[in-house]
Amino acid sequence: MKRIVITGASGMIGTALLDNMRETGDAITAASRHDAHFPPGVRHVKVGEVGAETDWRDALEGQDALVHLAALLPSPAHSPDDFDRVNAAGTARIVEQAERYGIKTIIFLSSIAVVTANANDLPIDDATPPNPANAYGRSKLRAEESIMRFASIGRTGICLRPPLVYGAQSRGNWRAMMTLAASGLPLPFGAVDNRRTMISVGNLVSAIRHCLENTAPERSGAYAVADRESVSLAQMLRHLREGMGRRPLLLPAPASLLAAPLRLAGKGQIADSLFGDLKVDSSRFRQAFGWSPPESARDAIHRSGREFAATRR
Repeated sequence: MKRIVITGASGMIGTALLDNMRETGDAITAASRHDAHFPPGVRHVKVGEVGAETDWRDALEGQDALVHLAALLPSPAHSPDDFDRVNAAGTARIVEQAERYGIKTIIFLSSIAVVTANANDLPIDDATPPNPANAYGRSKLRAEESIMRFASIGRTGICLRPPLVYGAQSRGNWRAMMTLAASGLPLPFGAVDNRRTMISVGNLVSAIRHCLENTAPERSGAYAVADRESVSLAQMLRHLREGMGRRPLLLPAPASLLAAPLRLAGKGQIADSLFGDLKVDSSRFRQAFGWSPPESARDAIHRSGREFAATRR
């Protein structure tokens, strides 16, 4: 039996991970900023705001492994200092205390934003040098440096770099996509044949579990982790609508024509996210950990659409 503490345990990924680990027999501690409801048998520790002064002792003492999910996610409401405080300084703090209280393994949820902007003409893999395009990506890169210092003296430190994580409970861009699909309106995206790699929350949880079950100092490092397949915007919407029990109703219009108004309005990042390519190759992680995504992107997007539609009835 392992004793595992999970930070950010009340978020979408943390909730899914806790649900997945119910039958493992491991002793789980859930650490969160606020009061939250967790499954029976899960010990809960409220730590307050995450930053350079957070006291993690009650969560970390006596534990074997740490899964660090807590983070400040991209939003125009957050400043570079906000990202540094939570993601960089907050991670440095928990790593420092993890060392003090005898943690042997840290699995850190980083981001593909450490390596690239939200569109790239070249495929991204673990040989791609870090090149964060925004404050969020830079804060995650600094957090990774703390994990690598932890791993440098014989402990296991693994940084997972997912692209967009999607599921029925997602916020941000994926929720906007699901809402658009649920509208039932004809959409002019039928000819958008870009290639984007994402990762379903189920596949990400499976990858984290594989890390916990196959820890070894020699496996320390940073890994891209993603669905095996890339999908186009048209396929995303088609699969979502199939999952919702709706007809696709996708009309063909050139992507360049659709992107132009967004770029003229200064919303180039949104245009890149919708119409640009972002192909992520996670084969190094699959080989190192003997992992294969348990669900295809098509099936996972179907499920996301089906479960989202069920919440709106």
